[in-house]
Amino acid sequence: MQTLASDVPITKIMRTKLLTARPDSPVEEVLDLLKGKHVGCVPILDEAGRALGIITKLDVLETLGENRRTAREIMMPFARSLEARGTIAEAAEIMSSERIHHVLVIADDRTLIGLVSSLDIADWIAKQGS
Repeated sequence: MQTLASDVPITKIMRTKLLTARPDSPVEEVLDLLKGKHVGCVPILDEAGRALGIITKLDVLETLGENRRTAREIMMPFARSLEARGTIAEAAEIMSSERIHHVLVIADDRTLIGLVSSLDIADWIAKQGS
């Protein structure tokens, strides 16, 4: 029996082992994470672990040569997020309407608890057909 995306909590497919950076992290450090660890984005967190924003590979590419030095200068402020009680369907709707590929999963106090990408959703859909 196939499960509908509207019935499945986002916590079932989110990734929890994340590479993160601080707003004062040098851009070069964030770029090293993106390149060296083969990830599509790096969430930017404050001292309490609350999500402030996100940096994607595209963000870095778009700012090359602009002399921006810190993550704060190139991050997308408070990226789209979904609370842990959200569903896969809600994450897909956010991605579709905002034309983005990553959604942060947060607790009620905005601390980051996970991340889901469009590839995570595609993998889940593919497994539903098996």
